[in-house]
Amino acid sequence: MSLRLPSCAVLCQLVAIHVIAITLAGCGGATTTSRSDAGGPPDASRPADAATSCPGILDINSGAALGKACATEATYCTDPACDPCVQNCPAVSCTNGTWKPAVNTALCTADAVPPPCPAIDGSGFDQSCQSDPDCVAVTAGSFCPGAPQCLCGRDAINAKDKSSYEQQLSAIEAQSHPGPGGCNCPFFGTPRCIAHHCTLCGGAGPACPDGG
Repeated sequence: MSLRLPSCAVLCQLVAIHVIAITLAGCGGATTTSRSDAGGPPDASRPADAATSCPGILDINSGAALGKACATEATYCTDPACDPCVQNCPAVSCTNGTWKPAVNTALCTADAVPPPCPAIDGSGFDQSCQSDPDCVAVTAGSFCPGAPQCLCGRDAINAKDKSSYEQQLSAIEAQSHPGPGGCNCPFFGTPRCIAHHCTLCGGAGPACPDGG
């Protein structure tokens, strides 16, 4: 029984298949994992189709990501752990194929709520009295920036404390910069001494009993 050897054509085909397999294995048959997936800087061997994700946090914060190639236009990246209340938080966006600086849109929670408007209250001054002439009408309420400055007499204090009141009012006006007046103030009443307490009587406020 004779052994039949493969023909030259068959041997050539086997060699060609083996060469192709070696070539594929050396030209991208395997991919690597970028260290940026674990929060580190991007790996140079990262495949192009993975460039749709953000650069590493270190690269964003240091600026090393700027100018590097990116794939998905308008992708926005920043460090989610960065607190804009206490530090500057860099951000990048994919623009025309490269990472470029972006405005960080995170809001500091301390800035989200505006501070309260300064206010003045008659109860912060001497409101004791012995008779009606001891009392004067004063403005009370909040003074917000740009809001109309309505100096309506809606409270009463002892006349001896009027200078202190005017100093505090001037300080509030300098701080809040209220807008112009032009308010149609109602008549809140006449300052009276009722039960040894300065109050307004006979106007838009509550009625007062007789007596000093």
